[in-house]
Amino acid sequence: MVSTGVADTGVAIEAVAISEGLDFITLSDERFDLVLPEAHLELPAVARFVNLLDQPNFRSEAAKLPGYDLSLSGHLSTLRPH
Repeated sequence: MVSTGVADTGVAIEAVAISEGLDFITLSDERFDLVLPEAHLELPAVARFVNLLDQPNFRSEAAKLPGYDLSLSGHLSTLRPH
């Protein structure tokens, strides 16, 4: 809508704004975590996905997307009930 002139501002991720040739102003940073039961780490599809997140090739390609911090990508943490 912004790129066609219908709207003056919009909410989007930086990569989308840039792909449309628009300026981008960060309003806030957000952290996203993938949370799942520890037993699911043994599922082949989940294990492959977590492994992918820690691969240098993935990090290199994903780092080309503006607005993303991949410093903890592939990092596993365990939460224990109180």
